[in-house]
Amino acid sequence: MRNWLPLAQQIAFGWDTNIALCSFVALSFLFGEGANPWFLCIAGIAAYLPDLDLIPFLLLRKKMRIAGHWVFGHYPIIILPLEVTTVGIIALTTCRHHALFLISLVLVCTIAHFVHDAAARSHGFHLLAPFTRDGQLRFTLASPTDLWVHYTVSWTGVKEAPKEDVQRLYETSLQRAQTYDNYSEIMSRVEAVSLSQVTTFGLGTLGLVALVICNGSGPGCN
Repeated sequence: MRNWLPLAQQIAFGWDTNIALCSFVALSFLFGEGANPWFLCIAGIAAYLPDLDLIPFLLLRKKMRIAGHWVFGHYPIIILPLEVTTVGIIALTTCRHHALFLISLVLVCTIAHFVHDAAARSHGFHLLAPFTRDGQLRFTLASPTDLWVHYTVSWTGVKEAPKEDVQRLYETSLQRAQTYDNYSEIMSRVEAVSLSQVTTFGLGTLGLVALVICNGSGPGCN
């Protein structure tokens, strides 16, 4: 019997969930918003939005020999303007008085997802994709190590990731994508929940309680 518990634990306490929770609390206080549960859901969607490209990856990885799911959904230059435009149009139509808050919320959550991807490992993340090293636009589903530079993000700044780490990432990912079933592919990405994640979740929850006490549950769209 397959055990999905580690995945459920990572979704509940993982960094993307913490990004959504903490960003929602901080921006709600900043904008004077209440603890609107629908807006919290929007924060969660924005924090996980880039990883939706995992779905076509799982469906097409073997047929098209795709190395990883960092395609399209992990192109910040494309995703962020699309997100702002979509949320802006919907918010100005249905929640005009909350539009700036909602646009800021989704931007912060999605950008934080990209920054976390770039900071989590030595191979970093292709922050400028789909621009190539020579500044041209190019899209690919294959290993893009020769197309754009990966960058790592840390407190000391942004720097180019070691090429050997990026190459090793794609060789390993391609081999795994061709041999694993979907369950193994998903679970190979799941890490054990860390103390720092649980602590951050606890602090975010306390912040949410404080938000409810100070600002209430917040009005609906008006």
